[in-house]
Amino acid sequence: MHYLISNDKESYRTVIRKLLDYADTILITCTLGEDFTETSIYKNLSSEFIEMKVQREWPGTQGNHQGNLYYLLYNQRVVNEIKLFNCFYKEDGFDYSPIEVDIDIAFLKDGKSVLYSIGHEHEVRVMDNKLAGELKQMGFKVVKY
Repeated sequence: MHYLISNDKESYRTVIRKLLDYADTILITCTLGEDFTETSIYKNLSSEFIEMKVQREWPGTQGNHQGNLYYLLYNQRVVNEIKLFNCFYKEDGFDYSPIEVDIDIAFLKDGKSVLYSIGHEHEVRVMDNKLAGELKQMGFKVVKY
């Protein structure tokens, strides 16, 4: 596992484009009580929707609270929409996204995480070694854990 040390707008947009080579699904998770289905992003991507699950575990998180897990196909249409998030996780005082809910994002290939964010920890973890290597070659700071 590696950590991606970058959360600025341009880095985020570059990484989500690179993930088109590595992921076939995006998982957007918000805690219960927050309604992601009312956001413009969810509504704009309804044609990419696969399924929603309620679970206590998702990439990077295990706990006593449950989350709503929204699985969507990952393609250029999704990239064009999620680039509006501007970063992988919300930071105080940063123009994060056009939605008001806190989310975790995971990018999956064949059901396995290749990269995911943990919003409350302010972390982005890279699980795929080849992707980590490519991100390093592209000039990103990627630290092995």
